[in-house]
Amino acid sequence: MPSTPLWKLRRLAPRALRVLARRKSEHAALAAFETRLVAAANNMQTAYDATAKYEPAWRKEMDEGRSAIGRLVKVVRVWMPQTAKAVAGFDASSFMDNPTVADDVLEDAGRFHDVVADYRDAAQQPLPFQADCLKELDASLQAAHKEWSEAEASDKAYQDVSGRMRVAAGEFDAELQAFRKTLAAVAGRSDRDFQKLRAEKAHTPDEEDDPTAPNPAAPPVPGPGAPGAPGGGAPQ
Repeated sequence: MPSTPLWKLRRLAPRALRVLARRKSEHAALAAFETRLVAAANNMQTAYDATAKYEPAWRKEMDEGRSAIGRLVKVVRVWMPQTAKAVAGFDASSFMDNPTVADDVLEDAGRFHDVVADYRDAAQQPLPFQADCLKELDASLQAAHKEWSEAEASDKAYQDVSGRMRVAAGEFDAELQAFRKTLAAVAGRSDRDFQKLRAEKAHTPDEEDDPTAPNPAAPPVPGPGAPGAPGGGAPQ
């Protein structure tokens, strides 16, 4: 993981390519970067943009998964008081005690479903509200399983694309630092091209910037989601 923020590297990548193209003829040490720096900069841009492009879909799936889990928590809690009153030994405190953990919610809802479905009184009669409860619970359980499964799949895909971006960023950062040091040795640290390649200058717009590069006023910094927790997964 590079020390330079990812959005800054994304903005510096096209700058580095243009500086290299303009200055490589000045010294063989600069020209020697052509293969490695060009590949690293292009890979960084491609990986960053792919991650940023996938992020809205990931957010949508995670939001839908969290919403479905939240609805399931509410359904179980709505039916628990009557169940606790009717079923001897029913411990309401053992259900939905971790409402922010999707796997726990699904497991608790499944156990609650079994309690309601299996209960019979001394006369072998089910709970009087069994049909209505199970109808609502079945629908919510099915939706929660579906939506959370899709959220987990999307989160895994987002982690994969984010991981590739971070690897590409690390490789580009290493090449950029070496190129910057070489340029400073050739032309001096006051050189305009050296200055525009400093991470501190990424905030300053440059005429050579890629128009699709991140806006420094609100730089997107994509990050992988946190699997398993409806409240997790915020970009870093």
